[in-house]
Amino acid sequence: MFSFGTVRIVTLFTALALFFPGKLVLSQEYNKRSDYVYNFENTDAKIVSVTIVNNTLELPVFTENYQTAFLEVDIRATFGNWLSQPKVELNSNGVNACQYFEFGAKGLRYINLSEFIQKKNSFIEFDFDRCHITNKKVRLILFKNPAIENKNLLVLAPHPDDAEIAAYGLYASNRNAFVATVTVGDAGKKMYDELYSNDTTHYLKKAGLRLWNSITVPMLAGLEPQNMINLGYFDASLKQMYSDTSKTAKARYTGLDNINIYREQNISSFLDSVYAAPNWRSLVNDLKYIVEKEKPSVIVTPYPAIDVHPDHKLTTVALIQGLKELNYMDVELWLYTNHYVYDEMYPQGKVRSLVALPPVTSEESVYFKRICSFTLSDNMQSDKALALEAMNPLRPDTEWHTTRGSRKLYWKTLRENIRNTENDYYYRRAARDNELFFVVDMKDLLTGSILKSVIGDINFK
Repeated sequence: MFSFGTVRIVTLFTALALFFPGKLVLSQEYNKRSDYVYNFENTDAKIVSVTIVNNTLELPVFTENYQTAFLEVDIRATFGNWLSQPKVELNSNGVNACQYFEFGAKGLRYINLSEFIQKKNSFIEFDFDRCHITNKKVRLILFKNPAIENKNLLVLAPHPDDAEIAAYGLYASNRNAFVATVTVGDAGKKMYDELYSNDTTHYLKKAGLRLWNSITVPMLAGLEPQNMINLGYFDASLKQMYSDTSKTAKARYTGLDNINIYREQNISSFLDSVYAAPNWRSLVNDLKYIVEKEKPSVIVTPYPAIDVHPDHKLTTVALIQGLKELNYMDVELWLYTNHYVYDEMYPQGKVRSLVALPPVTSEESVYFKRICSFTLSDNMQSDKALALEAMNPLRPDTEWHTTRGSRKLYWKTLRENIRNTENDYYYRRAARDNELFFVVDMKDLLTGSILKSVIGDINFK
């Protein structure tokens, strides 16, 4: 029986979660009251000056087709924005969308109009909530993104679930897509210790489960089993492999030094003749082998400079090294971030809302030739949420099997809902109206300054 004091505590926490979310979110390592700084001058962007009148934008008639569009506005959060997150609702001829801004937002921001441009709407009505814009004459930034349904598409995922979080809708649109997951996900928090008290056994079982997730979930999108593989490298080992390329890495929690026991579990025969070791040279060779066999024209991979996770950064560093060694230049890199370096709350807002441009601190922060906002239908958003549900680590762990564990899980879930962290966070940021990619031509990375901008700082502390 709960005491009156316990009830009061529950009520207090619930009130905090409902009425003061802005005070309780994760800290953000940038100034929310400053401009986003994007340089579109040396990109493929077409920039048009337009005017907002009575919160309505009359869209120009374009002779060319554009698929991605952003409206540059000067935003101001208004009084009371700490009680409810600032947002703008967009409407045009039955097409509706919603984009959120940071609590206390001030300065230049970019409203994603891509879906409206794709459907050739003639106008867009804006309904600002807890915020307003100060400029009526604004810039419309447009990009062309040719269809990729018939292109050879390679998706690289540092861990099981990264491909689904970043690009499930994209690869589901291409039945010839190939999904390669680099690690087995054998690290992180304990999730099944109620079943396996021995740490080594626990992490071996977790690795097996996550590996299975990575080579089966893409089938929900219609991909053939032959087109999904797991390379078997140990989670959180790429930093060690990169820092000393002469040595092999060991699994952090199991002590294993043989990744082939994981590679043998692939359904696909793609890696049957390829032996590998947990070292940097082997990873680069694996990625070269995939590229040589699949001959992709588009590779979806993390953006090293703006993704904080070492495994994410180094997956793309290894890829770029391999592409250079192959002299494989006729390929586009579609770069994503699942752990944005300045703000783990990115993208802002709720499920089924728009993914906007991330906050940047300087013109050098993000290099791109163009930007692609890939729109997901309502059904595809539901399919993506279901695919995430099929990823076991995104679901509650086994502590809920007991009464004590259920109570613990309740408090844990409440705390995470208040902070927008952990499991619900991945659904919140992934099951969205669109997926966002920064597009870079591989041949441009032969220029040292551009390569440095894309790679960023990989001198890990």
